[in-house]
Amino acid sequence: MKIATTGTKYTQRKVVFGIIISVLILIGGIVFYLEKTRTTDFIKDPFYKESNLDIEQATENDSTTKNKANLNPMSGVDTNKTADQIPESTTARIEITSLSQSNSTITAVISITNPAHEGLCTYIFTKEGGKPVTRSINTTTANCSVSIPELEFGMLGNWKLEAKYFADNTQATTNSEVSIQ
Repeated sequence: MKIATTGTKYTQRKVVFGIIISVLILIGGIVFYLEKTRTTDFIKDPFYKESNLDIEQATENDSTTKNKANLNPMSGVDTNKTADQIPESTTARIEITSLSQSNSTITAVISITNPAHEGLCTYIFTKEGGKPVTRSINTTTANCSVSIPELEFGMLGNWKLEAKYFADNTQATTNSEVSIQ
C-alpha cells in the first residue's frame, strides 16, 4: 500500500505560510497600536535641566491652571504668584531670533533687550489636541537657547510657541508659530 505524500507537503507549506503571515500581521498590529498610543514623557534631552517653571499640563482654553507657575527665587519673581499675576516688564523685551529643526531636534533662541542680571527664559509649545512641551532655562545673558528632541512633539504640524522672560518680578512675552515636520 502506497501513502500519498504530495498533498501532505503542500498542506504543511500552506500551514507554515499561514502561520508566518499571521505572526507578521500580529506584529504589524502591535506596532501600529504602540505608535498611535505612544507617550514620550520618558524621552529627555541630554542637555535638559530640570524645569524651574512647573506649568500644569492643561488645555489651551483653561487659563487658570495653564498659567500656574512655581518660579525659582533666582528669577527674581515672587514664587507665590501665577504667570498671569506677574506684570509685563516696562524695560525688558524679548524676540525669537531663531527657530530651526535639524538632526531630530527643535532649537529656539530668544534675544533679550535690557535684561536683568538674572532671569528665567521659558518656552511653551502648544498645539490643539497635543500635549504641551515646556522648557525653562536660567540666564544671566541677553540670549536664551533651548533644544528639544522632536519626539517630544507628539504631533506634526503647526505649533504655537510662547516664549517668556521672567526677571525683577516682571515678565516679557512673545509668540510665534512653529512648523514641526
